[in-house]
Amino acid sequence: MSDASAMLKSLVEPWRPGEFLKDVLERCMPLTNLKYSRLYEIWYDRAKRVEPHEVKAIADALAKKNKGEVWREITELKSRLARLETIVAGSDEEFGQPTVPMGRTRLRVASGANRAAGGRG
Repeated sequence: MSDASAMLKSLVEPWRPGEFLKDVLERCMPLTNLKYSRLYEIWYDRAKRVEPHEVKAIADALAKKNKGEVWREITELKSRLARLETIVAGSDEEFGQPTVPMGRTRLRVASGANRAAGGRG
C-alpha cells in the first residue's frame, strides 16, 4: 500500500454505517480537489505514479482533519470539566477537599512572588 493510499484511507475514517466506497470517494473530492477517477486509482494502488501535488493535497486534507479533531477533543474536555465542576461546586467536602470561597479570584503566593520587580511592593 502506498503512502498516498494509506493517507487517503485514514482521511475518510470513520465510515458511516452502510456507506459505499463511491460515496466515500465523492466525500473526498471537495477535501482534496482531486477527481473521482484519480481517487479511485490511488485508493486501490492502481495509479502508476502519484504526483507530488496529489500527495500534498491528500496530506493537507488529512492535516486539516486531524487539527479539527484536536480542537473537538479540547472542546469536549472543557465541557466535561465544566460538568464535573458543576457536580462538585456545592459539595467539596464530600470529595475530600476543603471548601474554598468562590469570591476569591487568586491565591496569595508565599515569599512575595507576586510583588513588583525588586522585591518591593
